[in-house]
Amino acid sequence: MTMLIVACDCRYYDDWHTRQYKRNVVYFGNLSLYEEKLFGVWGCTDLRFGREHVKEIVISDYGLANIQLQDDRGTDRYNRTYKYVYSGKTITFINLRDERETFFFSIHNYLPGSLFLYDSMGIHEVRLYSVCY
Repeated sequence: MTMLIVACDCRYYDDWHTRQYKRNVVYFGNLSLYEEKLFGVWGCTDLRFGREHVKEIVISDYGLANIQLQDDRGTDRYNRTYKYVYSGKTITFINLRDERETFFFSIHNYLPGSLFLYDSMGIHEVRLYSVCY
């Protein structure tokens, strides 16, 4: 039995791949942020959607985020699905059941494993717990 393994090094592939899949690339110093880097499980401590505390954001598909919330008055947690729109230095979360419930954030900074979101309440750090593919 004979096996032949062939490898091709195409210097144009990486450029083509980047242009095809990495949309809305934003640079923070030498680091780039694009939508695919948002995929994963993000934990929060001080981010709020109205009166609810955001505990966890899971992004595993383009345009959808499963968000774990906790009400101010209790300790029970529940999940709600939001549509997210990432556009450059902004990210918007829209409740799928009630589009009037929309939350806008500016992306203040990005470091490996941390995303800093800005709204009227200040700057909030969300940390990457694990990556989803």
